[in-house]
Amino acid sequence: MKKTLFIVLMFAIVACTKKHEGNLAPVVIITVPEDGQDFTSGSAIAIRGTATDDAGLHEGTITVLKSDSKELFRWEPDVHNLRSFNIDYTFTPLFTVTTNLRIVATFYDHDDNKTEKVVNIKVKP
Repeated sequence: MKKTLFIVLMFAIVACTKKHEGNLAPVVIITVPEDGQDFTSGSAIAIRGTATDDAGLHEGTITVLKSDSKELFRWEPDVHNLRSFNIDYTFTPLFTVTTNLRIVATFYDHDDNKTEKVVNIKVKP
C-alpha cells in the first residue's frame, strides 16, 4: 500500500514539473466586461473569456478587487492539464457609493509561465 501511494505521488510530482520545450505562456482573453465599463449596484456582472496554453494549463485564478486592493472574491477553477478553458462567472455587487473594481485573470502553465489580464470597471449606486 505504501509503495503504491509513493509511486502515485511521484508520478503526480513528475507530471507537474515536466518542462515543455518551446512552451509559450498561456493566452488569456477577457471578452466581458469591457475595460472601463460602468454598472449599477445590484446588477449581475458576467466575466467571460478564455484561457489557453499550448502544453496545458496548470492553475488559474479570477479575482475581483476593490481600488484599495481588498479582495471581494476569488475563483480558482480546476484547469489542470486543460489546453483551453472557458471563463464564465457571474457576480452581483452591492455598493452604496461608487466603487472601482479590478477584475484580474491570472493563469499559469506547467513551466510557471504566467499571463495576467486586468479589466477595470465601475459600480455605481
